[in-house]
Amino acid sequence: MKRRGLYVTRLSKAFVFKSHKAKEKRTSKSQSRASETKDTTLDEDTQAIIADVPVLSQTQEDDGAADTMTNCKRLSTQLCNNVTMSVWKADLTDFKVDAVVNAANSKLGHHGGLAKALCDAGGPDIQAESNKYILEKGQLPTGQAHVTTAGKLRCNSIIHVVGPCLQRNPTPEMIRMAKPLLKKAVVNLLKIAEQHNLCSVAIPAISSGIFNFPLPLCADVIVTTIKQYCKQKKANSPPFKLHLVNNDNKTVREMERACKKILSCHEDKDMPPTAKVHLQVKSN
Repeated sequence: MKRRGLYVTRLSKAFVFKSHKAKEKRTSKSQSRASETKDTTLDEDTQAIIADVPVLSQTQEDDGAADTMTNCKRLSTQLCNNVTMSVWKADLTDFKVDAVVNAANSKLGHHGGLAKALCDAGGPDIQAESNKYILEKGQLPTGQAHVTTAGKLRCNSIIHVVGPCLQRNPTPEMIRMAKPLLKKAVVNLLKIAEQHNLCSVAIPAISSGIFNFPLPLCADVIVTTIKQYCKQKKANSPPFKLHLVNNDNKTVREMERACKKILSCHEDKDMPPTAKVHLQVKSN
């Protein structure tokens, strides 16, 4: 009887154990089904939320002014007289060079766009020094440039340059008249960089954006002007590294296009061998 009783006891325990495992399995399946139902509901809710947000095309996404990115070199070009030019998708407020170029207004009031971003990152000294210049010298004319401190920025100086500012939807005549002013602005920022021994300079798409100068033409003018400037630069002068830096894909692509078109396809036949252009393009 003891043996039978013992057997029955063991069998009962085994039965209880198996029953408990089966219950756990059923509970686990039930919870899994509940979780799946919950996840499905979440997915449906998420899709509904996404459906309410307009889907942007690649072009529309590129119109954004502040993409999140790490600094990325997209193209590198060796010009004549120790000048290197490159195209970057990067943040000018965190770009390590001798000088960053700011697309400024004539009053050097850094209250919007790139100017505000640089001041916010660099601190109040940038605006204070700009105010001092305006009090002493008056407004900075269109096409002219001025150097100030860079505050807390990674660069050593800021070159404030005043490019032409157009009304929205400018007429062809307005654009025609503004073009030489943009060229003058680029030439003067390059001159002032050399005068202050600023050998590496980061240049944005001056006058595009809120200044309403057409972006494709802006890129063409900047690249063409740099190319022409390099020809008159002294061959024995210090090396010059020029970086065309912007933080949105649309502008970066225009700068790449301009470099390939103007520096590679339309190279002057009378340029010396040392002026030949070598493009190193980083594929997407």
